[in-house]
Amino acid sequence: MTLHPESLATAAFAVSLALTAALTAMGAFLKGQPGLRKWILALWLACAGTVLLALRGSVPEAIPVLGGHLMLSLSAAMTWVGMAEFCGRPVEVRRALELSAIYIGVHAFFLLVHPSLGIRSINYILMSTAWNLAIAWMLLRHGPKELTGSSRLVAGLFLADTLFNAGVLLVRATHPLAANTNWLGSLEVAQYLEGLVAGTLETLGLAILLSHRLFAQLQQAARSDGLTGILNRRTLDEEAARLLEICQRQGLPCAVLMADVDHFKHFNDAHGHLAGDEALRHLAKLIGPELRKTDLFGRYGGEEFTLFLPGSQGPQALAVADRFRALVASRPVTWVGAELPLTISVGVAAYGGAGPVELMLLYTEADKALYLAKERGRNRVELTPD
Repeated sequence: MTLHPESLATAAFAVSLALTAALTAMGAFLKGQPGLRKWILALWLACAGTVLLALRGSVPEAIPVLGGHLMLSLSAAMTWVGMAEFCGRPVEVRRALELSAIYIGVHAFFLLVHPSLGIRSINYILMSTAWNLAIAWMLLRHGPKELTGSSRLVAGLFLADTLFNAGVLLVRATHPLAANTNWLGSLEVAQYLEGLVAGTLETLGLAILLSHRLFAQLQQAARSDGLTGILNRRTLDEEAARLLEICQRQGLPCAVLMADVDHFKHFNDAHGHLAGDEALRHLAKLIGPELRKTDLFGRYGGEEFTLFLPGSQGPQALAVADRFRALVASRPVTWVGAELPLTISVGVAAYGGAGPVELMLLYTEADKALYLAKERGRNRVELTPD
């Protein structure tokens, strides 16, 4: 069976159109996802470029060639812009448009002023290679940490496309293809086949990135408290039980801190529940950055927060708790232009690392210490015996 470039171009367009329609439908349901709108635009530009190039021979050549390649260049540029947006990097649309203008200017020169199909082919390969490298670099260097696996996979797809283009460029530079029509036709068929496969895989790769991010967001939502963004009670209990088991197995100490906002009901009554919500967010933002990577910090319910400190003995945990208490007391919450004072009381329960202990027992002891701190005047820290 003989493969013809025209047949492959038709197949490539059909597949591209189907994938574009699918991603567009996805975009209708996933509004607000970074990069998605730019990628959809890129795919439609690629479809438009394919249609224009298919008109060669029916209209003056400058229209389909320059128009088609402009669309393809803009498609690659928008894919890169979308990737920058997806990775949370500055979106430089103007630079992308300037590079596309340079590309089409070179193409126009070697079509209208000094006609050369070979140089135009090299120009296209260089353009495609440059954007593929830029996209792969963006993913490998700035891809979201929670999406490392899918970022590497998709970067690999663009790099594979780059390697093929580099091979084509090397062949064109070292072989007089114009003198061998069969050779040239075979290379063209290979390029169409690779373009069909690469375009399909890269589009699916974009869908994989979106799906992975959505899954990560769902996981984060399931683990996090909706108001403060820190761990919710269920996740806190699960992770703390896991760490406590490790501490017991290795004979390591640990501590549980229970913190409660002082007079929170009065705070809400005086300033409103929205101010109370802001106070809880404020507290979470103050304490979160001060923790070690191994520490757990979550909202246990209402205005009560819990910290689990693996490896910390009683005196160390007491010092940490007092540091957090002082930090909150020194940083009032800002609400409607006013600075509202906020204090917390903290109860600390410590486990020395010897013998079995239940997490709920540590919670209970820390809660008793918390009530003791409130009875003794609030804005203070109390430690239960080890």
